[in-house]
Order: sequence, then structure tokens, then C-alpha cells
Amino acid sequence: MTSSYNLEEINGRCESIPDPRGFPNAVRYGAMGSFRGSPGAWEFVVQPESKTATLAVHITAMISFITQEGWPISGRLLYDGSGFDTQPRPLGCVASVVVNDIELMLNEDDQRALFVTGYCPHQGWLPAILKPPASRRGSLRVEFDTPIVPGLSHRLHPWDEPWPVLVDRSNGWLRLGKDGSDSDLESVELAPGATAVVKGDRLAALWLHPVILEIP
Repeated sequence: MTSSYNLEEINGRCESIPDPRGFPNAVRYGAMGSFRGSPGAWEFVVQPESKTATLAVHITAMISFITQEGWPISGRLLYDGSGFDTQPRPLGCVASVVVNDIELMLNEDDQRALFVTGYCPHQGWLPAILKPPASRRGSLRVEFDTPIVPGLSHRLHPWDEPWPVLVDRSNGWLRLGKDGSDSDLESVELAPGATAVVKGDRLAALWLHPVILEIP
């Protein structure tokens, strides 16, 4: 989940390294811990200038993605130079799945991914020529092998094994995913500016098309 913390509350409690995502002067902190009885890790990406941090608590869990009929919420996916957010934000999202440091926020009632938010500095993007896959509007439900815990974020992969982030500045598309073609896989527009590519019950790629608000 995304929160703001005072730097003094973080310093001295966690191990830290310069953030490998490339944001200037950002520092990544990490420590093992628990949240409402669920073991996992606390992760902070601290931007000293704003004195804010992105927080993700995660546990090891099997995660399955199921595409369904449906309709994405209305809104816009925004980008501010360091991360994404969706406006307006719907209510009722209490947990998330984390891809790199981007969260797919889940509805409490049915665990559908409703919107996208999270840290993704453009300094780490790789230029590419991108053509988004053919997709349909629908919904993406997420299932875990453990009960959902409100306030908990489930990381899809280790933070130090990030999916490459490709960007095509000519059309504004970004792709997060491992190497491979998305053309023969199922693609669903699950949220404003967000398309998921699913292979079986696994997330293969995430395509984003934000409104670019601030980028050099």
C-alpha cells in the first residue's frame, strides 16, 4: 500500500541501498517483519526531497489471475515523473498485487483489480517500439493460496528481479514483462490505462498508457 512516513521513523530500523530503479537520491529500505499476523517484508522507497515513502508488505503466496466479463471503472491513469496513480480512486480496495513497485489494487468483495498506482521512475525505462496487443474490456480477478489480509500487498516476484519496463515515447505505451510476444495470449483492459496479458492463470505482462503529466 502507499503511505507517507517521517524519515526519522525509518532510519536505523532497516537496511538501505541506493534505489536501483534510478530515481535521483532515492533510497530503498527493507526489513523482515509481519502485518496482522502475516509474515513477510517491509519495503520503503524514500524520496528525501518529498519525505515520502512507498510501502509494500508482502508474503509468499501462490497468485492466480482469472479474466472475466466486466467493465473497467471510469477514470484516468496519471504519471508524475516518479510513479502512477489513477484518478478518481474507487473505494473498497484494501489489498494489492505488486509488479515491480506498481500495485494492482484489489476490491475487497471479489478481489478484482480495479486500478493501478505505484512507484515507477522513468530513469529506469528502456526505449522500444511497442504495439499493444489486441484486447477486450473486462475484469481481472486475483486468487491467493491464503486468505486476503486487508492492508497487505502481495509481491508477484522478488523486488531485485524486476520486470523490464519498456517505453515507446511515440505512442505513450509502456510494457512491463519478461521477454516474449503477447500477440497469442489473452489480453484484458482491466482499469483506466491498464491492460493485463494473461497466460493460463499467470500474469505475463502489464501494459500501461498514462496521461504523461511530468517527464523530461
